[in-house]
Formats: sequence, structure tokens, C-alpha cells
Amino acid sequence: MPRKSKKEHPAAFFNRVRRHIFSVYEKTHDLDKAAEVLESYRIIRPWKHGLKAELLFYDKFYTELNLDPLLDAGVKADFSGVRNRKAVNFDVTTNLQYKDVNKYVDVIQKKKKRYELALVNLKSEEVEFFPLRFPICPECGLFSHYLLFMSRPSSEMTMFFSTSQALIRHCPKCFEFEIVKEYSYQIPSIFVELEDVYELYEQTRDAKFDPDRFIKTESISIVQSFESESQKMISAFSEGDYIITDPRTADGYYGGRVLWVHPLADPFLGDIIDYDYYDGFYTI
Repeated sequence: MPRKSKKEHPAAFFNRVRRHIFSVYEKTHDLDKAAEVLESYRIIRPWKHGLKAELLFYDKFYTELNLDPLLDAGVKADFSGVRNRKAVNFDVTTNLQYKDVNKYVDVIQKKKKRYELALVNLKSEEVEFFPLRFPICPECGLFSHYLLFMSRPSSEMTMFFSTSQALIRHCPKCFEFEIVKEYSYQIPSIFVELEDVYELYEQTRDAKFDPDRFIKTESISIVQSFESESQKMISAFSEGDYIITDPRTADGYYGGRVLWVHPLADPFLGDIIDYDYYDGFYTI
């Protein structure tokens, strides 16, 4: 009686398809040909999109980043490469929401190698890189995050400006706050600027104003400036505000209202941080 052949494990099948399409690309250097071979396989849509993204990434950056496909699932990356003469592992994705950055902590520490996520837009064929350079918390061993806090205007003399800022290291798991550095620049308050712009658009009756885009644009500009000075990758930016906890009585406290969050830190950081320049910092 003939023996039944064992059914191939899905992971083994995926890796076999991946090896095949990259073998075709290596032989032909033809992206369309490799994609055509991929289409010949009956695999689930997320796998197909993921492999298309890998092919596109490889085709675009093979020479520039000296890419080499990785087959070991334990390294949590799709390619090894070189950027600025330093070894880097690249993990390709079509959606950052599927990536939990804390899953990379162990392998980053063990491999002692830089990691970057490569976000591929299959429609536009654009690629955006996200380095995993978050600080590792000494208590829990997961990623913590650098937060930039900007104080609210504090007096009539500075009613339009923040005069104090702080770079904070925060661990969302340990609920720890550590002040890394304090600054004393005069920076226009985004909240005050937003009110002024609202008034302007109300006077001109222009309905095109997008407050969320305004806040994001202003925040990113400030974040980039402090990243350049501190040489730290900032995960979130907040401005001091009065946080109402009971709308009926207007009871609340002074804290930081988060205006911008790094896409990879978004799942871990909320809309409010319990930190205020005047009252010190609190544990959550």
C-alpha cells in the first residue's frame, strides 16, 4: 500500500516560494519575470503582497545597500546589507501596524547589528526607512522612548512662547520617567499658533484648513530640530496643557498633551503623558 506523502508545512512552502522567486531574479535581474513566477503560486494574499514588497525593495536597493536575502527566521529580517559602512538588517513590510518593535529587542542585543524597517507602498513603489534606534529600558529590557516635552506659556511676558523644554526617557511598561536634558529656548506655542490660525481662517471663511495637519507639520519641525541637537531619535512630542478629567467640574491637572508620535511608537504611547515642567514628573 503506497505511503501518503506528508503535507508541506505552510512556513516551509513560503520559504520554498521565496527561494524560487529570488533565484529567478538573481538569474534574470528581471523584476517582472520574478513577479510572474510569484503569481503562478497559489498563496494567501498577505504572503503574496509581502513577497512582492521584498522583490521591489531588493530591485531598488540591491546595489546601493549591498543587499543579501536572509533565510533564517530567527534573525527577524528579510535582508542583510550595509549602510554608511555599517552592517544593517532590513525587515520589509507593507504595513507598520503589523510590527511590534519590542519583538526585535532580543535579536538586536544578541546580533549587535542595526535594524531598520522598510515600509513599501506597492502602489507608488515608494520605500520609507524606519531605524530601530529606541533606547532599551534598563529595568524591563524592552524599548523605552525619548519624549520631547515643551512647557506651556507661563506669564504675560511669554504668553506666546514656551521657554522651557525637556527631553525625557520614558518606558511605557515600567511607567518610568527620566529627564535626559533640559533646554531653555523660546519656541512659539503650537496651541497659541493654532488659535491664531483658526481666527484667520474664520475671518476668510476658508474651509480647507486642517488643524491636525497643521499640528503635525509644526511638531515635526520642532522634533527634527531637537533630534539634530540631541542626536537622539524622538518618539513623541508634547506641549504642556491643562488636562480635564471631569468635564462637569473642569477638574484636572497639568500634563503633556501629545501632538505627534513616531509611527513605530504609536501603539505604546497614549495621547497624554503625566509630566509637567512646573510640577515635576509623576508616576502613572
